[in-house]
Amino acid sequence: MTISNDKLVEVTQFSNSVEIVGYRTPASLQSSRSKRAQTAQLTEAFARDTDRIFLGDVSVEIEWLVNDEERYLGDAPDVDNIVKPILDAMCGPEGILVDDVQVQQIDVRWMGGWNPATGPRYQYCVRITPVTGEFIWREGLTFVQVGVDKKVCYAVPCQPGLDAKMQEQFTARFAHQAHQGWQELWLRSRGVSAIPFLPRRVHNFPVRDISEIPLPDGWESSLGEG
Repeated sequence: MTISNDKLVEVTQFSNSVEIVGYRTPASLQSSRSKRAQTAQLTEAFARDTDRIFLGDVSVEIEWLVNDEERYLGDAPDVDNIVKPILDAMCGPEGILVDDVQVQQIDVRWMGGWNPATGPRYQYCVRITPVTGEFIWREGLTFVQVGVDKKVCYAVPCQPGLDAKMQEQFTARFAHQAHQGWQELWLRSRGVSAIPFLPRRVHNFPVRDISEIPLPDGWESSLGEG
């Protein structure tokens, strides 16, 4: 665990979950300045304090501690406006999600009665846990884009113990099998996530189109077929 940006946020990675603790009022969707600042804080903390990413659906729990006077009479954001900035900051090559489409369930609540003099130091806490899918090493994760009429992207993790040549063969076999329309259960048995993402949801990850990936030895081309 590392405290980043003047102790404004902490991120802790557990074996199968991630916890975020923030030490100031969560940013509002309606405030571009506070949203940018919080995103920078969380991005830095994810990059430094996590090395895994969720490849399936997740559940997100957000708890916000707030003084009653600030909540009702001050400038505290509405509870629904604090959700999107937090979710957006989780996504990307240095984050813990590919895209917030993976968020299946959100439990968000504010807790009144918080006193900064006597209560916990933090002001919000976020817990992310998997519902389906894997929580895998983020380093080396790439995507392959397959399909003709509708393009989709599949995650291909870096396989432990494989050298570059073997990893390339693994990627090529999976990419061309996915392009030919193999079933999800079979794809999962190959050690990859079989959840498809639309290309616009794969935020800045390395993506290789099927046309750029040579066929494995002994394969006939399926490019151009549906």
